[in-house]
Amino acid sequence: MHSPVVALLVAASLFPATGAAAVASSASALEEVVKDYQGDANINPCKHTLRTLREAQQETPDDIEQFAPDFPEALSNAIAAREQGACSAFDPVFKDYQRHREISPCRHTLRALRVALRQTPDGIEQVAPGFTKELRRAIKERRRDRCGHK
Repeated sequence: MHSPVVALLVAASLFPATGAAAVASSASALEEVVKDYQGDANINPCKHTLRTLREAQQETPDDIEQFAPDFPEALSNAIAAREQGACSAFDPVFKDYQRHREISPCRHTLRALRVALRQTPDGIEQVAPGFTKELRRAIKERRRDRCGHK
């Protein structure tokens, strides 16, 4: 007997889509979200972009509930959390890193940097090598109050 996650991945690969780019993009979005879901039947909203979550929702097969009954609700909850700012600390810190290849400790509060560290998705180093190390450095500098305020 296959696990619900295996069945979900199989169903996702069989789901029809239009256009080669749509198939590659949406299949990878659904697979990415399903892999997150498989560990604990929850989806970490900060681990995925809102676009990825929405693409995964669009490409979720109609009969998904027979394979993974709680997946649609978990996906909807992740989208709602993302829309309500659940990852609000991570996003500006990550944009700062992407823009400058460093994180300015003075651009962010110490609290925001610490929350961003907690919200940092697994596998971030594959997308942005050195991000976690740089974030820890910024936290250390911010703690030293190198900006003249707290």
